This record gives sequence, C-alpha cells and structure tokens, in this order.
Amino acid sequence: MACQRGEGEDGRPQVKKFDGFDLPTDGPMSSRKHGLIHFEHARYWHPEDEAFVKVYAQLGLHRYNLLEGTNIQFLHLKSYNRGMNCGAAPYYLSLFADCPDSGRTLPFHALVSENRIGCLDISVPIARPRCSEEQPRLCRPTYTCSPLPRWPSSEMFAQRRFYKLNEHELRNTDWVRLYLDLAHSTCHRGMTESQLSDFYIEQVAIRSLSDADPPSLDSKSLVVYMVYKDLAKDRLGEPCYRKAIIRRVYEESSRSLTFQGKHWSFSEEKEKKKKKKDKKRFALLKKRLGVCGAWRLGIDVYRKRGIRSSSTTR
Repeated sequence: MACQRGEGEDGRPQVKKFDGFDLPTDGPMSSRKHGLIHFEHARYWHPEDEAFVKVYAQLGLHRYNLLEGTNIQFLHLKSYNRGMNCGAAPYYLSLFADCPDSGRTLPFHALVSENRIGCLDISVPIARPRCSEEQPRLCRPTYTCSPLPRWPSSEMFAQRRFYKLNEHELRNTDWVRLYLDLAHSTCHRGMTESQLSDFYIEQVAIRSLSDADPPSLDSKSLVVYMVYKDLAKDRLGEPCYRKAIIRRVYEESSRSLTFQGKHWSFSEEKEKKKKKKDKKRFALLKKRLGVCGAWRLGIDVYRKRGIRSSSTTR
C-alpha cells in the first residue's frame, strides 16, 4: 500500500494511506508516483480496449457474490490502475454494479493480481463495495504454483467425487462462462469479446478439492473440467473441439481466491500422444540397436513413407 503526504487538523505533516483504487488529487501524474498507470473509461466499453480487463472486473464481483451470498450484476467499468511493470501486474478496478434486491447502482472496487503472464494464474484478494467500511485483511495470500491435475478418464468421471452439470445448470450458472472467457483472455490478450463469444460450452464437470465435502456449485475450492466448441473453426470445417481445466482455490486466512487453468484442442492432444508414442518407440530401438542403428531405421521408415505418399498422389 502506497502513501501520500498531507496535513492533519493541527497543521502537522501527516501520511495518508492510498489503497490503489481512488487516486490522490495531486496532479494528473499522481498515479505514476505510486507505481501505477491510470486508465479512464466512458460509460460503454470501447472495442479497442482489452477484453480481459472487463473479465477481471466481472471476476471481482463473482468473488464477492461467492463469499457473501449475494447476486450483484456487472454494469460497466469506470476506471482502473495498473502496475507499471511489464510482466504480471496488479489491477485496481473501479466499476459499477447493479444490486437487484435494492434496485440501485453500486460503486465497487476489486483487486486482481497476476501471478504469471501468458497463462491463467491470478489471485483476487479484494472485492468490496466502495462505501463498505470493512477493510481487507492485512495477511497476504500464500501463493503456490502447483501443477494442474490431468484430464480424468471416462471411468473417473463416473465416480462420486465428480459432479456433471445438467443442461439447466450449464446455461444458468454465470461463472461457468466467465471462467472459460478468463482462461482464453489471460492467455491471449488480444482476444475481443466477439471472439470469446465463438466458444460454445457443451459439457462441464466439477470436483471439490476437499475430500470431506461432496462436489457442488457452492464449493469454494474446486476444479472445473470443460468440453466446448470453437464455432469460428467449425464454420471453416476445421477441428473445433477443445478442453479446459480451471482450478479455484479459496484461502480462509486472506479471503483470497486463486485461479489457475489451461486449455487445448483435441487435435493438439492427439499430436502430443503421437509424439509420446514415437519417443517411446525410439527409446526401445536405442536399447536394441544402439543410437546409430535406431537413427538409420528411423530414416528408412520416413523414406518409405515418402515413397508411398508420392506414389499415391500419382
């Protein structure tokens, strides 16, 4: 947390805390003094702006709804302050949300911290109404970069520790779509909202990270498995089916949510399996024939394949 110099009631110098959201009014370059770059937005989101910042704002509201049991809806982003470092950075977001119970617009603050860039690996330690008197907990989240789980087999999906969403839950659970947009927009910063809308979710299963609790949509720490379709590639007649894994971890001490995830296509998965098989075969050949013998045999096989492919084309 940065600080700003000012004067108290007695005229003596006083240090005022600046939490990164509301900028101190000491000139247009005040944000840079605190290691932040300020971005101001109009009422409506502009197409040239990065879609992932809007997704970050929606994620902040999602954290608040999950922990407080509310149903506040995102309206629009007002402004945000971003860390000046080139890589992973914190985003202090100021936004407006709709409160259905009271029917009024609520100013809101959310902090999204990137742990790594180029992939889904972020934490959401703060999400609160601007008028809230409750201060965020001072303890920092203990970040751990553990590997994501593998994609389960069909037999594993049939087990009780997995829960498959039905059609109604799939279409009416807002955070399912949000998580898929988050996985893509964090990996590909240039993606637009129209490109994100080309992904059609077909199947979703969840698994609770706590063995004591059965998996449910209300679980705070869970793993989400998605099968979805890239409609843009489908229109071109290309392979279009994809998979995604998103892990959500809640830390009680800091009230922080951490998200990690990855996505890939079925064709990429087949190619990896093929390369893995080729490596195993070559390793066996090395044991039997030695390095030189294995390379010679491999070259002969590729030559024969080339001759066969050329003869078929004729």
